Amino acid sequence: MEIPKWIMQHSKPLSGLLSLTLILAAGAQAQFDPTDGLVGYYPFNGNANDESVNSNDGNVSGAQLDLDRFGNPSRSFSFSGYPEYIETTAAVGFPSGTEDFTVSLWVQVASLPPDAQILFCNSVVGDFELTIYRTTTGSTAPMDFMMGGDYGVPEVRTADVLWESGRWYNVQLVRSGNHFAIYRDATVIGENDVDSTITAPPGSRNIRFGLGVPPQVHQFGGGLDDIRIYNRALSGDDVGALYRLESVPEPQTYALAFAVGLIGFGIIRRRSR
Repeated sequence: MEIPKWIMQHSKPLSGLLSLTLILAAGAQAQFDPTDGLVGYYPFNGNANDESVNSNDGNVSGAQLDLDRFGNPSRSFSFSGYPEYIETTAAVGFPSGTEDFTVSLWVQVASLPPDAQILFCNSVVGDFELTIYRTTTGSTAPMDFMMGGDYGVPEVRTADVLWESGRWYNVQLVRSGNHFAIYRDATVIGENDVDSTITAPPGSRNIRFGLGVPPQVHQFGGGLDDIRIYNRALSGDDVGALYRLESVPEPQTYALAFAVGLIGFGIIRRRSR
């Protein structure tokens, strides 16, 4: 990214370094806006509130606040036994019909039982449901995404992937037209082209995290954090940008700017002596 000449020619070292930091941050932000199309955002900052503009807040049933992937207390939710889940109180802007969408969430698997574990779903069985489903023994399992209420026939089944106990993974599910893709840590692990429709009526589009709806409850065991729901399909570049954005703690950006400022201040002091 080219730095404007007026900054290079007229700024003092400190202001120049700070300006450079701000310009680089602004350039990265301009390439990907994490709020564009955001209709539900659950950072779990001590609660299950929706921090998008839609206030699709979550009700917590049994799940417990826990450490997030950076070690911060009360910044994620853990699920350890049936029935524990979080369910939104509304579904304003949530996916319906054949609309494009993206769902991004961070997942920490405690263990892989010989059964499905539902990460999220709406109120109709198999209508909008993402599942980890171990089909063999061991520590690998594919993910299934089902839509349209045809339980047991996934729109997408991923490859078997390793799930290390206690490790956080970023999972993103994207629909663009009739193309469905599941990413883990910004890498595609499954995709398919299929013409499927969310059939749930308006009153059944609320999303439940960590547990399915009867009779297919399939309790999830582990942690969930930073769940984002978009009313648009993120591009592959956007998926990578969001993954990188959320892979570092938020204060690090400000710490970097502060550190750069201190370096600039030190240079000024040395040169003034």
